[in-house]
Amino acid sequence: MTIANIFFNSWTILQYGPLMLALILFAAYLFRNDEHVIANDRIGAILRWTIVAVSTVLVVVLFHLFMARHYEFKYVFENSSDDLERIYRFSALWAGQAGTFLLWYWLTALVLILMRKPGAFARGAYMMIGLVLVIIGVFLVKSNPFEPVDLQTFHATWLNAAGMPKDGMGLNPVLRNPWMAIHPPLVFVGYAFAAAPFALACAGVFRRDFSGWAAPARAWSAMAWAFLGAGIFCGSYWAYIILGWGGYWAWDPVENASLFPWLALAALSHGLILQGRGKRFAAWNVTLSALALLMVFMATFLTRSGVMSEFSVHSFQQSELYLPILYTFIGFTGVCLAMIALAAIRFREARQSTGADAPLGKRMLSWTALLLILTLGFVLLGTTLPLFSKWQFLGSLPIAGKMFSSATTVEQSYYNKTSYLMMFITAALLVWCPFVFVKAARGMNAPVRFAFAGGGAALGLLMVFMSSRGATPGAAPVLYYALAALAGTVIGANLANALHFYTLRRWNLAGYMIHIGAALMIWGVLFSSAGEIRENVVLDSTQPHKGKLATYTLAQVRDNKKGDGVIAYIDVAYANRTHRTFIDFSFSERGMQTHPAIINYGFGDIYLAPKQIDFPEEQAGNTVTVGMEGFAPVGNYQMRVAGFNTDNMRTMGQVIVILDVQRDGQTSPLELPYSPRTEQEPSTLPDGSTVAVMEIIRETQSVVLATSASTGHFQEGKGTDGASVPQAEDGLAVSRAKPVTAGKWSLLLSGWDISAMQEDRISVKISATSGDQQSVELVIPYQAEPQDENGNSAILPDGTGIRVVRISVDPGNPDLEFAVLKVTGAQEETQTGTADESTITPAAPESSASPSRTYTIAPGAPAMLDQGALSFAGHDKGPSGNDIIHLQLSAQGAQPVPMSIGFDPAGKMPPESLNLFFRDGSMWQVESFDPKTKTVVLTISSAPQGMQPAPAAAEQNPSGGASVVVQFDTLRKPFIFFLWIGMILVSFGALIAGFAGMRIPAVQNHGQ
Repeated sequence: MTIANIFFNSWTILQYGPLMLALILFAAYLFRNDEHVIANDRIGAILRWTIVAVSTVLVVVLFHLFMARHYEFKYVFENSSDDLERIYRFSALWAGQAGTFLLWYWLTALVLILMRKPGAFARGAYMMIGLVLVIIGVFLVKSNPFEPVDLQTFHATWLNAAGMPKDGMGLNPVLRNPWMAIHPPLVFVGYAFAAAPFALACAGVFRRDFSGWAAPARAWSAMAWAFLGAGIFCGSYWAYIILGWGGYWAWDPVENASLFPWLALAALSHGLILQGRGKRFAAWNVTLSALALLMVFMATFLTRSGVMSEFSVHSFQQSELYLPILYTFIGFTGVCLAMIALAAIRFREARQSTGADAPLGKRMLSWTALLLILTLGFVLLGTTLPLFSKWQFLGSLPIAGKMFSSATTVEQSYYNKTSYLMMFITAALLVWCPFVFVKAARGMNAPVRFAFAGGGAALGLLMVFMSSRGATPGAAPVLYYALAALAGTVIGANLANALHFYTLRRWNLAGYMIHIGAALMIWGVLFSSAGEIRENVVLDSTQPHKGKLATYTLAQVRDNKKGDGVIAYIDVAYANRTHRTFIDFSFSERGMQTHPAIINYGFGDIYLAPKQIDFPEEQAGNTVTVGMEGFAPVGNYQMRVAGFNTDNMRTMGQVIVILDVQRDGQTSPLELPYSPRTEQEPSTLPDGSTVAVMEIIRETQSVVLATSASTGHFQEGKGTDGASVPQAEDGLAVSRAKPVTAGKWSLLLSGWDISAMQEDRISVKISATSGDQQSVELVIPYQAEPQDENGNSAILPDGTGIRVVRISVDPGNPDLEFAVLKVTGAQEETQTGTADESTITPAAPESSASPSRTYTIAPGAPAMLDQGALSFAGHDKGPSGNDIIHLQLSAQGAQPVPMSIGFDPAGKMPPESLNLFFRDGSMWQVESFDPKTKTVVLTISSAPQGMQPAPAAAEQNPSGGASVVVQFDTLRKPFIFFLWIGMILVSFGALIAGFAGMRIPAVQNHGQ
């Protein structure tokens, strides 16, 4: 029996196992006294190492389940698939609720053994960490990563021979990024380490020791602050370069939630410094340590319970975790309040100061802590206030009414104004620091310090002036100049002190790095905001767009490498240079995902945030409301709503609309995806028209469809034999079978070179014979979107011009192939559609029931077509569980042409997302596929009238004509690199301080 089977059969035990171990640890220290723990803690050590070992095994096994593709586990099935690269299969471990809770539990358990020699504080510290593990264990009870899938919900075709799922649902495309492997673990390391200062503070309260716990707690708080800051930096940088929001911070509730514990830990770190220097602030530090951990659970509640799903695009959907997280948060709040009250009572004697030699410096530390808490309060207020937006009386309050821009959001101006105020006060305090601690800087030349400070201020003023040019009429606001000067003064003065102390070999690296980093962060925020220029650009391929910032030209649009979207290449002319860049649009069952383009010009970035890409010839021209009662006309069809499939609503936020489509007396189902947060890619109907769901009206159980009626390029006529023949509106329909007269020339389609068919480059071969028996063979290069007006053209010897308008290629039946030609300059009147049998044009396939041929292809047994052999080349799994079959068309005298076509045995995906369309409209469709024998049954149908390919075929839409319209926002972000450097310095400085403090063990016995 494999490890996976053992875990599969015992998942219920694993569901409660972590919680039970945590309860045992908590109880073991709760019912023992300090003396027993100090004298002999063998039982406690066994329990601690057991929890660490068990949680480590669980993490390793879950990692193995992802790597080995064990889709019989629900968590693996929902967050992985066969097509995932190894790095994303690894990071999928924390892509969902259950995995992140297990990761958090494991990291918190590691704190039990990383806490070096807590000595007299062991009992209280281990007991409170056990309490934190109990809380996380409760979360794991409701969201366990080892829960098996419900096989009753699976269609038989989705199961393998062992009766288990063959593939998973895949990872959200946004999470398929290397930063996904870094950002969440860093945040959860910070969450886990935040438990240590609270545990040590509680131990100090239990023992009435107001000083011994501060030194180790200071190290743990610095470490937690460092890892949380690094996680926030990775998240903001990830959002900036990948997500295309237009910036690094959007004041989203989930983004704000990560700030809660970070600000609290920053305040705690300053408070513990004050307590270490003067043995004061002890009761306040207990409060701050409780607040830091409480903010961790507050952030968990806001992001994981689904309570913010209406207000944030990051938040998880409402789930069964809502009440457990809410109750544990309320319960833990009660524990924190009890500890704060007990500390206030027991630490009354710690209020006096025993180190009054530098009272101003100590007051500054307390002011800094207070300022950080005040900033936390402003952010917390703005984030949580929308939760009460449904309370009608709030709108009538003067302050709350102004803060709401709608029923669900708080205006960003609230955050911007409060954050700038807090930054200004912070910069003022940071300026004061290098000049307050003058005793430590004895011997330093004061003019040197002032020269450094003045130089920094002047540099700040110069850069805010440079960055703001052109952003707004006139100069930037006075606040920008004042704040830039203050931050520059901080940098200069701290550099001066750092150099002085370095000469004295008293190098306080961590403190200077943090303060200089904070000032650089202020510079980065300030300059990128003061100098931001934003403009919306709607660009097509007909002409460049000259904006107020730059000139933009759409150079090319083509498929991306994965084949799930398009890439728009754009030339941006800025600062006397032209930069070639690209923006990416990817389409999946989770909607459209975009990736921005960033151009670095030395002192900042030009940021292109993609919004939308349109293919006008395929866009809907009108809307139709379709309900469940009776059929409504939609183009050439009659449609009604048959039902809704909401199985994917929780996991992907998507509803499948099921329609009954009726035409020619036959009714067939059609499934259309709909997501309220993303624009739907239109689906192509057999007649070439497109349809997409724009809105679902719940009250009437109806849907609003966007549709484009296909006008077609041919009209049916009657030949002399009574057969239907196409009368081309824009030229002559020339086939292989019978010639068509154009002036003195008789034209016949003799063939084409289809070796580059998928790249939309086909050479059309036309045989032209004149009345004097002069014969000419024309080879006309054809592209659906010619690069110039003379494209797709050739000239006969007498000056007659022939231009290929469109073609229909059918390798399975040459009799149905034709080309539409535009003839100009003919010496005689062109005759088409006469009673003469020689001029009858070929019959075009009917739009609703075009003839088709079926071929069976297997390894070693290719299908023989008119143009060559079609052979089997391989088979892969697609991201949605469908099969991807690779074929190869080997034409005589040409390079083999690779082709890939999808097949969905479960029938969950619409056919138009699987079939292979060519620009001429011909369609290849897999009827069946046997994975064991690799046998493919393929149907090739000729072009339905007016059919065009789906938008995903972007290589077939190169630049030329107004075939593609791209919309994006352009932003100038000057000097934004100061923000990234500052965030790195703050986190790295806190990490150095934490490592330095880790070398100091807790005092063995400080009981009073």
